[in-house]
Amino acid sequence: MFALFLGFLAWLLWVYTSAFSKWFLLSSAVIALCGYWAYRVYTFNNKVWPELMAYWENEWLCLKCGHIYHHE
Repeated sequence: MFALFLGFLAWLLWVYTSAFSKWFLLSSAVIALCGYWAYRVYTFNNKVWPELMAYWENEWLCLKCGHIYHHE
């Protein structure tokens, strides 16, 4: 992931110093950030959320004392 980030920074430096406009640089950065956000959402939904949901489904609330118990 770090190598990908360094490659992206090198590409940004190349675009900034070449004949492309700064709007192209800005739009490329926004597209890259949206792609990174989509990757983070995908990994959260497929790796983190199922574990949290399973933990939540194994809990129950005592209606007498109000304590939440976790069934393992």
